Amino acid sequence: MSRHPRPVPARATALAGALAGALAATLAGPAFALPAESSTPAPNASTSAATDTATATQNATAQRRWTYFTLADDAWKVMDKTPYQVTPPDGAVEGWRYATTAAAGERLPRTAPSFDDICGKIASEAGRKRVGVVIDYGRPADGPEGASPPAAMARCALVPTNASASQVMSHTAAVRDDLGMVCGIDNYPSQGCAEPVTEVSEAAAAADDKIDISVKAPRDQVAEALAEAEQSSGPSKRALTGVALVIVVAAGGGAWLWRRRTRPAP
Repeated sequence: MSRHPRPVPARATALAGALAGALAATLAGPAFALPAESSTPAPNASTSAATDTATATQNATAQRRWTYFTLADDAWKVMDKTPYQVTPPDGAVEGWRYATTAAAGERLPRTAPSFDDICGKIASEAGRKRVGVVIDYGRPADGPEGASPPAAMARCALVPTNASASQVMSHTAAVRDDLGMVCGIDNYPSQGCAEPVTEVSEAAAAADDKIDISVKAPRDQVAEALAEAEQSSGPSKRALTGVALVIVVAAGGGAWLWRRRTRPAP
């Protein structure tokens, strides 16, 4: 006895058709696609820092930096060349000032001792020149927050006659530079270089007061005296160091105080 298949109800046929259509639509185009890979890389720390620096520079109204001067007719004059391009003559006085400097004008060293004030006790030598150097590290307000600048000082450099202003400085203090720009003198400031300042504080904008300055022994004399003392050994080493420094002072290279009441600064 043969069997005959039962007829499929119309409702079931319709449901099957609907399911088949949905499956075809799904295969034709996925409902969820992976996002396209962006052509712009995600920002990282260095990119953000560079952007912040560029923005700060664009918005800056001043800079914290060292400025190079020369003393002419008892007045400081801003040099329009780098110290690598200048060869100061014998008897010159060079100046350096760290400050928050606005575009409106430079901050001058706060004292102006003469060549005789700085180098008057240093004997001249054949084939060498004497150049006075004034270093004004500025006020606390001129530096970054929490800055403690050293006291201003002057020193006589006894250098070859063809020495540049940069070489004069190397005989006067330790210099940190970057691409020809002086960034720090005697490790002040210890980092950064010509930092942009977007808002100058009231203290930094205030007028300068004239200051006294100490004239220190030439760097070479102190280094030579200490080197000789270091070569000795035994319990008398410390005593010999003291004797070496006394010799430097007796030779006219000791530290003394130049006061503006003796020679008023302009």
